[in-house]
Amino acid sequence: MSPQNTARTAVTHEYYTNPDRPLSKAFFAFDGKQSMQLLGRIGLTPNQPHAAGAASQEAIAAMHELRARASEPALSDLSRLNLFYRLFDLLAMPQSASLHDGADQSPDPAWLQQGREYMDIHYAEGITIEHVAASVGIDRSHFTKTFRKRYEIPPMQYMLQLRMNEAQLLLTRTDYKLADIARSVGYPDLFSFSKAFKKRIGMPPQDYRLQAQAASQPERS
Repeated sequence: MSPQNTARTAVTHEYYTNPDRPLSKAFFAFDGKQSMQLLGRIGLTPNQPHAAGAASQEAIAAMHELRARASEPALSDLSRLNLFYRLFDLLAMPQSASLHDGADQSPDPAWLQQGREYMDIHYAEGITIEHVAASVGIDRSHFTKTFRKRYEIPPMQYMLQLRMNEAQLLLTRTDYKLADIARSVGYPDLFSFSKAFKKRIGMPPQDYRLQAQAASQPERS
């Protein structure tokens, strides 16, 4: 892990530190339907959870400012949001620059961006890749091939990741019934949700919830 690197959480990382240069880390936790899109804008994807040299000195300064001012009582919600988006704007700059450095790194087609945004917004509505492709007027096969080449993940897997991320949040932060969670992330019934969740996460949703609850309990001396 080198200075000025960025990385996604919820992904296992292995660090090798230099005793002469202690490791310094900063964590920013946020969620919401646009979170995956924001991470993608700064080069962090499920298949590429680490970005080397992504944090400029200006971006690091913006991190410190956000951390220092976020808890100020007098700071309005809009001002806090402005600081947050300014940080992501600075983190996205190296990504924007890299698009112009290589001849094979042309900007994403407008329809591809629109398709990804469509999934970011509607993934919990039981949509299919056919729906996504149709929404931008592109053949499904061409959309799938281009999406996978550009983002290094098939669109179906990308949408599944969106659903599973939301499901994990609901399982750990709410007491909603499993059937309600299944419907809220786009599955028609509990069976299909449980099957997909176990295949993706490695355990049934109920076990995941119990494990998360046990981990959050304070240790008894």
